[in-house]
Amino acid sequence: MKELTDISDALTRYQNRIPILIRDAAHENEAIIIDYVIEDQLFERGVDGNEQTLGEYSPITVSIKQIKGQPTDRITLRDSEDWGRSTYLFIGPGMMEVRTTDDKTGEIFFKYGEEVLKVTDDNIQDFVDEYLRPFLIEAFEINGRV
Repeated sequence: MKELTDISDALTRYQNRIPILIRDAAHENEAIIIDYVIEDQLFERGVDGNEQTLGEYSPITVSIKQIKGQPTDRITLRDSEDWGRSTYLFIGPGMMEVRTTDDKTGEIFFKYGEEVLKVTDDNIQDFVDEYLRPFLIEAFEINGRV
């Protein structure tokens, strides 16, 4: 019974550190979270963070994309590569967002919506399962809290 009490006390004592650990895990995996948006959602699937399609290319854009060897069946924002490279992870109290500093952002948000940089629920769940949960478990084990 003492062991359970010790674990309970440790969890209570360190519950305020959980947001800090989540922030640390997100910072440590910033490139992965950004890849969820730029590579998986936009390039591979052509969807925003709400899983809504960004639309279809015009016939002339399809021709240009074919010449470039790029996908033509979905809008990928790949020609806005500088825009994709200017992304970063912003973490605030109770929130995590992918943001960008590129001048084209306003135009892209106007055309496709701000959700274009939102991480999908499935990708958030993948982050939790693959990166956050192991990070938290390791943090608690290293610090002798579990």
